[in-house]
Amino acid sequence: MPVTATEVKSNNMRVFIASMIIVALILLPGYMIHSLVKNGKARNSWERYLEYTGVGNDIMGLVAVTEAIDIDGRNAEYYSARAAILNEMEEYNEALLDANEALRLDPTLNEAYYNRGMARLGLGQYDNAIAEFETVLGSDPVHTGAIYGRGEAYFMLELYNKALEDLEKACNLGIPEACDRIDEILEIRGG
Repeated sequence: MPVTATEVKSNNMRVFIASMIIVALILLPGYMIHSLVKNGKARNSWERYLEYTGVGNDIMGLVAVTEAIDIDGRNAEYYSARAAILNEMEEYNEALLDANEALRLDPTLNEAYYNRGMARLGLGQYDNAIAEFETVLGSDPVHTGAIYGRGEAYFMLELYNKALEDLEKACNLGIPEACDRIDEILEIRGG
């Protein structure tokens, strides 16, 4: 019985699909193993970052989170965490770059907006810092750091009434620097 052109095409398609399945079965496990190992190493570095920063060792925390980024540069949380450390170290330009990268990777990451706000505050970009903190507070109205940061930005802009409102909340939430700033504003205002 003669074979038709349609049957030949159908057979060729079956052979092609079978070939692709074989290639996938050969290559995919190696890729998956590599990916699992890579993610495991990044997670290990991340856990060391958490340990170091938990005991106040920001330098070693910075090294560990940078290792995590070097291994897995697609994790927004790693960039945001490094931005936080860089803010603590007053390396605001670098913190801003990392916060931007975190938000590029995950535009919903609230802590990245907070870290970008802190970097902008440190760089003297007070209006932009307020906008970042308001983004954070829009989804987390009791984010203590964002309340305090916005209060600090208002203070720097000499918007003392707004500053007092935020700083009083932050003081009541346990941020001693906010309490000190309130005293400073009261002194400036003469009582």
